[in-house]
Amino acid sequence: MRGRPRDPGNDTAILRAALDMFIQGGVEGTSIEQVAKRAGVARLTVYRRWASKELLLAQAIEFGRDRFMNPAEVLAMFADGEVTRAKLVEILVRAVGDPDFRQLVGRLASTATSHPELMRAYSETYVRPRKEVALQVFRLLQEHGELPLGIDLEMLMESLAGVVTYVMLMNPVRREPEEVRAYLNRFLDLVISPARTSNPG
Repeated sequence: MRGRPRDPGNDTAILRAALDMFIQGGVEGTSIEQVAKRAGVARLTVYRRWASKELLLAQAIEFGRDRFMNPAEVLAMFADGEVTRAKLVEILVRAVGDPDFRQLVGRLASTATSHPELMRAYSETYVRPRKEVALQVFRLLQEHGELPLGIDLEMLMESLAGVVTYVMLMNPVRREPEEVRAYLNRFLDLVISPARTSNPG
């Protein structure tokens, strides 16, 4: 006798609840019981799908990969309209200002050594596709003269990601958009100006 088919609506509710709870309280502040209650399902429903809290959270991070800075939307912003460095900075300012994204990055950083599977899920499902899109955006900026020829685009991307992460993790008090914008532009000027001087073309 076959059991009742899985309800995809339950899966969505469970993963959304797990992601929200992880953002708010980290691994230690999340439990299967609380996730089930928030999702409006029985605890057994969660346990039938995920053998552990860690496996549930790893999939919840994958589930939320397009909740913050959807790669297709970012690329479309540059494909349609102006291709400028200022537009790139504004996208990053918006990401830094998203309280849920700040919390997610902070939670992941704090669990990187104790729960590496969560950082792995974040890296594979969130970071990697955005790196590919970022390189496409940087090439577009280069083609439009916004970035100098000869600059190492992959190194620039990694460095800029590090600066954005630093702003989010090392500044517990949310900075105003104007401050973040000025900070990112200072960094880009510091990196790009020497490259433009050595490669004037």
